[in-house]
Amino acid sequence: MSPRFRPLGREKPPTILLTIGVVAVALVAVHRLASTPSAGRDDMPTNTIAEMGAGRWTAPPAVLPGREGAIELEPVWVIGGADNDGFLSTRADGVAVGNGGEIYVTRSLERRVVRLGPDGRLLWQAGGRGNGPGEFSSISAIGVFEDTVFASDADLGRVSLFSAGGRFLATRRLAAELAMQSIGDGLFISGGSPVALLADGGAIAEPHIVGMPATPRAGMRRAHSRVPLLRIDSLGSVTHTVAWRDVAGAVVGMMRDGRVFQIQAPFEGRSKTAVMPNGQGVIVVRWTQPPEALVVVTRVEADGDTVLHRAFGYEPVPATRRAIERTLREASVFPSGEEAAPAGPEFEDALREDGLVPEVLPPVTGLAVGRDGSVWLRREDHGEDHVVWTVLSSTGQVREAVSLPRRQTVAAATRGFFLVIEEDAFGVPSLVRYDRQPASR
Repeated sequence: MSPRFRPLGREKPPTILLTIGVVAVALVAVHRLASTPSAGRDDMPTNTIAEMGAGRWTAPPAVLPGREGAIELEPVWVIGGADNDGFLSTRADGVAVGNGGEIYVTRSLERRVVRLGPDGRLLWQAGGRGNGPGEFSSISAIGVFEDTVFASDADLGRVSLFSAGGRFLATRRLAAELAMQSIGDGLFISGGSPVALLADGGAIAEPHIVGMPATPRAGMRRAHSRVPLLRIDSLGSVTHTVAWRDVAGAVVGMMRDGRVFQIQAPFEGRSKTAVMPNGQGVIVVRWTQPPEALVVVTRVEADGDTVLHRAFGYEPVPATRRAIERTLREASVFPSGEEAAPAGPEFEDALREDGLVPEVLPPVTGLAVGRDGSVWLRREDHGEDHVVWTVLSSTGQVREAVSLPRRQTVAAATRGFFLVIEEDAFGVPSLVRYDRQPASR
């Protein structure tokens, strides 16, 4: 039987004690925003405060800082890259840190879990290719629950557990029992692999996506697809949906010399979702376009309760020619060297015809969550060599802004340091460690 998905979160308005002055300011802000017309898209977040969870507001919206004041840090160490191909997973979720700052990564080609020391040295490795105890057909996720390291195998539908010292502990079957369901455009979801373990033996799981996305004909547009993040018990039974994750945006097709070329609209998303590495829940970030210009950060616990809901204003950044051209160039999906492939300006014209090139840049282009509960927001992509990451505390306070090379993606963080995956022009990954500034800890 297919599970019954329930809406994101359960409303439990908190008791709020505010001074008369703060109440007055909050009411003015709510009145101004609630009177703004809706964006008019059913599958996107709406623009009214009431529909965004007005009952959880404790203060007027703060403002996310821009690029001013962002600091550049020097790496502590870098490992991997072209000189050590295959050492790392190419996915940012192939990195995890423990409560004591232990670093774990996946060696994707060898199907191994690796522990690194604070200086990046290899301490131990476990696992290997196979279907025996502690072996993997694939490693779909890695994480740390208390002092136990776990790695999910989506192919075998199980989780393998290791001690912090690298000793194999157990392999247990744990996968979501989810019947195949359509999510549109030729895509289906079924089953699901754990991405975070819970204290009761259950997990937060993400379903497998199967099928082939429909290729749009020339001038056609493919809509968004999204998958649920599921709360499952120790037997794999789905209890409810914790949150939703966007997995594919609009795609526009163009015809050239009898062939169809397609490109995913890079500016179309309005939300980002990330599972907290300690299994406490999910962070959902949504945003609205001007005139509201809001970024809303929500934390939903594994049981479905909303425990944090914070809104921030942001200063809209015009979509410049440089930003559009570089983004479209990197988003092109046809092979390099294709002489028949349309040039960037042609794709831009096609996107503009469908209303898929905004006047302002999306305020959030990436999301990561630290072991300490910190929320890392990758900000507007100006088409330059560096992009700013705004860091929020676990309570939603702005803590710092860090400028990182555009090819770097934050993969894990603690109070003292953070790790990024950096891919070179050929997609070969490196793992980079930065120390956080004392004021941000």
